[in-house]
Amino acid sequence: MDITLQVSAISKSYGPIQALKNVSFTVPRGSVFGILGPNGSGKSTLLGIMLQILQPNNGTIQWVSKEGKPLSRNQLGAFLETPNFYHYMSGYNNLKITSAISGRGTITEIDAILDQLKLAQRKNSKFSTYSLGMKQRLAIAGALLGNPAILLLDEPTNGLDPEGIAEIRNLIQQLAAQGTTIIMASHLLDEVEKVCTHVAILKKGELLTSGSIRDLMSGEEIIHLDAADLIHLQQILQGYPGIASMKIEGEMLKVHAIGGEIQLEEINRYCFQQGIALRQLTLHKKSLETTFLELTH
Repeated sequence: MDITLQVSAISKSYGPIQALKNVSFTVPRGSVFGILGPNGSGKSTLLGIMLQILQPNNGTIQWVSKEGKPLSRNQLGAFLETPNFYHYMSGYNNLKITSAISGRGTITEIDAILDQLKLAQRKNSKFSTYSLGMKQRLAIAGALLGNPAILLLDEPTNGLDPEGIAEIRNLIQQLAAQGTTIIMASHLLDEVEKVCTHVAILKKGELLTSGSIRDLMSGEEIIHLDAADLIHLQQILQGYPGIASMKIEGEMLKVHAIGGEIQLEEINRYCFQQGIALRQLTLHKKSLETTFLELTH
């Protein structure tokens, strides 16, 4: 697999508090990689180490370019925590200063980035007059200076209303489609499920699991079946390949199936051949939230 980032045995302590404990995973190139965890799980600490703002006590972080060479810091764009700009200056001038300090991007590309972030009409307005959503977008605009290969975002939709969240979600999807590798820390599981291709889940500094969302959520599927005689339906499905367990709940039979091993049309055909006409047959895949709660509780 083409790797952009290799995290190897990272540990970090703040006095007696161990924020990260021997964390290792890889980030595929071109992925949207979510770092998930409850508050205090070590997400922001891990992003700080990735950006070399913090130094780990043990372990290594290795960024790799398409050519297999180490990536320079200038090829990383980042938005961490609260947007930090001069309140009395315009959005445009704030980005000029960001470009000069970071050494990323040019003045000529600022207008295009502001247009991409839907801030062009307010580029000359003071930062203090921006809404929270506009401030978040300006911070992401700063991270996009210089067309970075990697974009790191810490809670990019924090505090936004539904419209603002949708805007940031669409932006992340657009950037990913253009080939940017995006790593984002978030506690909004629904948003992560909508935009991320891969995840790492942390709890109290420990890595619980990492990998593609598809693989993470494919371990078990739930099928709801309804028929005139649920007891008979349960009896004929005993021993059906791929079924892990089943139970009658209310007016339906709830079947727990091994992920990907049961096709709905096949089980429908089988039931019909056994003399049972199904009134309902629906597949319910496990959500990321369900998986997350199972791992963290």
